[in-house]
Amino acid sequence: MSWLVYSQDTIDDVFLNKQLKTANSANSQLKTLNNIVLTETNVLDSTAIKFLENKIDFALKHQDYNSALLYVNKCIKYYTFNHVNNVKAYQIAEDFQSKINKCTNKEQITKFYINYAEAATYLQKFNKSLTILNENIKRFNTEKDSSLYEYGYTYLVAGENSAKLEDIVNGAKYFNKAITLFQHQKDTISYLWSLNGLSRLFGTNGLYNEAEKVREKIFKLEPLISTKDVVVMAHITAAIDASTQKNKKDKEIFHAKKAIAQVNTVNSESKNIIKVLSYACAVYIYARHNDLKTSDEHLIVLKKLMRSYKNNSFLNTYYCLALGTNLYTHKKYEEAKQQILPVYNTVKKAKEAANVLEFEKLLAKTYEGLGNHKNALQHFKNYTHLKDSLQQRTTRKRFDYVQSLFDVEKKDFEIAKQKKNIELLSTENKLKTQWILFGGLSLVSVFTILYLLMSKKYENRKQKIQKEFSRNLLLGQEAERTRIARELHDGVGQQLSLIKTKAQNIAHTQLTHLTDDVLEEVRSISRGLYPPLLNELGLTSSLNQLIYDLDNDTDIFFTVEIDNIDNHLNKNDHVHLYRFMQESLNNIIKHAEANSVNISIKENENLIFIQIRDNGKGFDLNKIKISKSLGLKTLSERILILKGNFLIESKPSEGTILKATIPCIT
Repeated sequence: MSWLVYSQDTIDDVFLNKQLKTANSANSQLKTLNNIVLTETNVLDSTAIKFLENKIDFALKHQDYNSALLYVNKCIKYYTFNHVNNVKAYQIAEDFQSKINKCTNKEQITKFYINYAEAATYLQKFNKSLTILNENIKRFNTEKDSSLYEYGYTYLVAGENSAKLEDIVNGAKYFNKAITLFQHQKDTISYLWSLNGLSRLFGTNGLYNEAEKVREKIFKLEPLISTKDVVVMAHITAAIDASTQKNKKDKEIFHAKKAIAQVNTVNSESKNIIKVLSYACAVYIYARHNDLKTSDEHLIVLKKLMRSYKNNSFLNTYYCLALGTNLYTHKKYEEAKQQILPVYNTVKKAKEAANVLEFEKLLAKTYEGLGNHKNALQHFKNYTHLKDSLQQRTTRKRFDYVQSLFDVEKKDFEIAKQKKNIELLSTENKLKTQWILFGGLSLVSVFTILYLLMSKKYENRKQKIQKEFSRNLLLGQEAERTRIARELHDGVGQQLSLIKTKAQNIAHTQLTHLTDDVLEEVRSISRGLYPPLLNELGLTSSLNQLIYDLDNDTDIFFTVEIDNIDNHLNKNDHVHLYRFMQESLNNIIKHAEANSVNISIKENENLIFIQIRDNGKGFDLNKIKISKSLGLKTLSERILILKGNFLIESKPSEGTILKATIPCIT
């Protein structure tokens, strides 16, 4: 976004024609027009822009490519921010891109790439925008002029596009580069915009603490800046982050209020866009929390603002989500459906998972309100499937980000090591001959010890974080499984039971059978996500039932010897031991080719001893390491959560023994 504030004086086509009549030649006309366009206090109205658009071909005809580029940039900026016709802005850039290599004005070339990329971004062509921006970055890296504002801004827009594509690793790199450049240039506003982009990237990927820390830097600098654009956007981002977390209602409303309170102080080119986003955020959040009076008040303002942006797919997404949520809360389900459905397919094509998730959830609730349980169930399934997939992707991306930090740290360490080696060689050359051997060996020894200590410290730290990450991942998955199982059982299951009862009352046999089948499928999914027997029968009985079911469903002969261990573990830990046994036995069934399995779970001297022995094909432990086998690693992590020890004994053709020792609660 640009922060330039124009004066109120405007120029139309009549004024431009009058100025050009005094020029005798084409070159003179172009020179006169250039002087007017380059005066930033001049504001060209829609008729002047049309006039200027026609002059692009005039300049090209006379092979004045730099003048044509100047007019192209002015038109793209106008259609992107003032008139908001992103299709038009993008088309002008597309038409001119083949001539850019004939231009020599470096400043205008740089602006063209940025304008071109922004037009693509607002059309949600994020990959295309990144391609354009990376071309600009290549040029900057060749010239190596970090004092140019456009250098940092290119990285900023690249970060924004990477965030849209859910690329947290590259997005963070782009934003941090922009932050560094704007700090170097002492450009506070642009520095804050970069911080805001980074906070939004962290929040979208579930790194809420990191996002909040970055935003705090923005709020601390708020009194020192005159324009509140970035502050308002930071409040909107904070409100949306809070809405995706549990028990954050106060934060949601606090930041939504702050955004609305300060939005009228925004005075940049993009002020109307920021106003739309602020009011859409407020309408959505107040409706979510049933404050319909406040939501309706903000909706009146939002509708007026949207009159100028009906064809803007970017803003229309957030407008329809806010409006649909408001109508749903008013129980105007049919109106809500009519508003949501036209935008639903556009949102799916844009492939912004967070937005798709919100629309699926809202449609599921809307259809449920309409009594259309079939569509409600379908959209609820879409929602749960996408949420599960999104959580897995987000978890993986967070892990990639943490890994990238380790890689950077490792690289920095290697650079430091190389510098130390250079310093060591320099020192050796300066020492007297009699001290060369002694001094060199001493320095090498000290450096080697330091290197080993630092390497060990680094490795220990990495292992600790990776273990903690794996543990949190399993705990998070288990919590999410439990939540989804509860929602399926309490929400969808009850609705289906109600449908079944109604079908029986009207003697609709086909619907009754269909509902029975769907209900059984939902219950089966729910049982798979979280075993209800754990709460009903306890851990020991659940394990016996698990083995009994597997014995009935397979040809494997199971022998079992299990002590009662219900009171020897915390109830919260029951599910982890249950999952350990379930995954171990499923691995044997799938991979071991065994025909008998012996299971022993014994308690003795405040320890639980577990042994699972099969007579299957076994495997070579030297070839399959636990750390590289996802299945075995998961088993190991579950025992670590229980603060126990895990051991595998196996040889080819001799079967496998899994052993685990878990401390009892005292």
